[in-house]
Amino acid sequence: MNRQHCLFYIKIIRVDLLKKILFFLFLSLWSGLLFAQTEEDDPAASSEDPNVQVLYTRYKTFMVTAHTHGFGIGARWASGTSYYNKKTYEINILSMNTPKKIKTESLGGEGNPFVYGRLNNLYMIRLGMGLNKILNNKPYSGGVQVACNFSGGFNLGLAKPNYLYIIYPDNSQGYRLQLEKYDPEKHFMDNIYGGGPYLSGFSHLRPYPGLYGKAALTFEFGEYHEKIRALEVGTTADFYFQGIPMMAFNKYPHGFFNLYISFIIGQKYN
Repeated sequence: MNRQHCLFYIKIIRVDLLKKILFFLFLSLWSGLLFAQTEEDDPAASSEDPNVQVLYTRYKTFMVTAHTHGFGIGARWASGTSYYNKKTYEINILSMNTPKKIKTESLGGEGNPFVYGRLNNLYMIRLGMGLNKILNNKPYSGGVQVACNFSGGFNLGLAKPNYLYIIYPDNSQGYRLQLEKYDPEKHFMDNIYGGGPYLSGFSHLRPYPGLYGKAALTFEFGEYHEKIRALEVGTTADFYFQGIPMMAFNKYPHGFFNLYISFIIGQKYN
């Protein structure tokens, strides 16, 4: 084999090797592009990157509420195909005090305090649905996410009669106490000994159906996006089809308007 033939075969080998190297580089580059695209399409695939966020479309929360005339607890669920807009479903159980109540000390200071003239204690069960709209996205490193909530639905008012201990004369002991439902025509300050047990009257609950509406702003704070820690402030309006007897010698209200604040904890998921 002469020198020209050797140079010819060397050139062929070099060209073939160059083609293989180029093919390998092309394959590596294409694989890298596919992998990068997969991570971009799936935020969870690159969860180690602190700049990537998982966009959760559902959540469930529990809340404790203090409002203008009472307290309560509740739960809320949300679902939707959009991260920024979700349908919500909620249930709330709350107490409602009349704004005109005045707590009175018992006769002689020995019995339980009571509200003179109160006919019923009112409790509310709200069942409704609404819309949750996120106004700004929370940074991954922590911050505050603001959302607005609108909801409404069915409101069941439950009136529990107010029971008191009444004093009656007794020849053997001087007087005796008897637990009775408050009657403004028979019970006065001079014969009411004190308030009755809290559970008295629950067996005589009377339902009052109605409707409610709610508007609020929710401020979610914290670093972890899948966990919810938030404060919610808003207003509620409750309307009943029939006036509820709350206080004696006063007009029976058909509705209430309240301001409220809630502390919320929960979990986001997909």
